[in-house]
Amino acid sequence: MIKILVIGNSFSGKTSIVNRFVQNKFDSNYKATVACDFSMKILKIEDTEIRLQLWDLVGQDSRIGGINKLFCRGASGALVVADITSRESLESTISWKEQVDSHVALKNGEPIPMMLVVNKYDIIQEQEDSGREVEDYMTQEFLENFASDHGFIGVLRTSAKTGHNINNAFSQLVRQIFVMEFSSTYQEDEQAQIYGNGGNLRGDGKSAVKQSFQLQNNQGNGKKDKKKKGCC
Repeated sequence: MIKILVIGNSFSGKTSIVNRFVQNKFDSNYKATVACDFSMKILKIEDTEIRLQLWDLVGQDSRIGGINKLFCRGASGALVVADITSRESLESTISWKEQVDSHVALKNGEPIPMMLVVNKYDIIQEQEDSGREVEDYMTQEFLENFASDHGFIGVLRTSAKTGHNINNAFSQLVRQIFVMEFSSTYQEDEQAQIYGNGGNLRGDGKSAVKQSFQLQNNQGNGKKDKKKKGCC
């Protein structure tokens, strides 16, 4: 079981992203998350099925209250979501990441991998495709620099409404989770060997981990658990 947090300010589209990924559905009627929602998605790595547990956390202002430490326990990675039309939403992702970093880490003390997801790209896509200018903070170049400066593993502009880059966001995050968790294990014990086809998973093995990941295109794999209120 791999636990992934989905965090960010209210109205950034976190729940819509999870619904699109798990059920391939989009509902334009906004319903605020209470405490947290849980969803499951089954991925396949070579011949092994991996269960992904998604924790969609309440999107209050990151400066007020913050994330309950219990929600972060056992998390292997996170999607940090921003609204592409709101620079404030983007800037808040720094605080969201810092909060998670303060509550959970890899075995070697390094931060868990977090992917920056800038949602609602459909709102500006037509404008950008036609060659018209958009605000600088909406551009891929700006966002890549922002993600690099603040320790995110990468950034994607997404649209839960159209499905644009939703699968890619989870795919890239899960790949990095596997690579970083294996790296963390090796750093703990320099003598440890993980054998597969007659060799260990160092060096080229990391690339093999990345290449072996296959995201199931069958959207029927996921199921939405009942919403739970209060502390989980």
